Amino acid sequence: MMRGNRKRRARKSWSMAIKPLLRRVLPLSLLTIVIAGGAVLANGHMRITDWEIEAPDEIKPEIEAHLQSWLKVNNDLWHSQPVFLRRMLLEDFPDLADANVQRSLHGHVRIAARIRRPIVIWQHASELWLVDETGVPYRRLHKGEWPDLPLVRMDREELQGALGLLASMQQVSPDRLPRLSEVHDGGHYWKLILSHGEAWLLPKQKAAQSMPRLVRILKQPQWRHRHFRVDARDAHRWYLRTAKHEGVI
Repeated sequence: MMRGNRKRRARKSWSMAIKPLLRRVLPLSLLTIVIAGGAVLANGHMRITDWEIEAPDEIKPEIEAHLQSWLKVNNDLWHSQPVFLRRMLLEDFPDLADANVQRSLHGHVRIAARIRRPIVIWQHASELWLVDETGVPYRRLHKGEWPDLPLVRMDREELQGALGLLASMQQVSPDRLPRLSEVHDGGHYWKLILSHGEAWLLPKQKAAQSMPRLVRILKQPQWRHRHFRVDARDAHRWYLRTAKHEGVI
């Protein structure tokens, strides 16, 4: 009899101890369930229903088709956040320099995309890459693709120097830049190949000073209407020979 009373008192003590804990835990658990359920429900219903894309005509249809395909499996509140959409666009479209993505709670997305501007084609080993104005090779050329840009043959670490050379030519002789065909890294000098059989050899360390001086010489009346192969690597003596045929020297 005494043993039964002890068991009943023990159960009563345990019940009294657990009730305060349940009163604290149960509301929190219910609140967590409600919040989680609401988040799942919102995640499923807050879908993108329409979009607006601002991009150049040559890439806009491709972006729209890719976005439609991507949303077939990622159209929910979480995956369609602007940060994820922007990351997807920049990873899948290397021709994009940047993408500004804005989303409203009504399922509308606005994308403003800015494309890169290729400056040169970079040949490294057997690969051909487009290079933007910052000197970044951002995409291999597609099969059959060949934009009207100078071809540069050099290691990657020389690209910035080559772009500086092109910027100098644009400044001192903009009419010659469209005629520039190739730029080669000769080690301690640059080799520029132009149309009409012209070729210039300029020292790397003094190219910024040599090019304006050479352009001034070639603008003189006796040289103006002729094309030359120029070796300006010597600091004291330059060599000019008439370019007598078309093609690469």
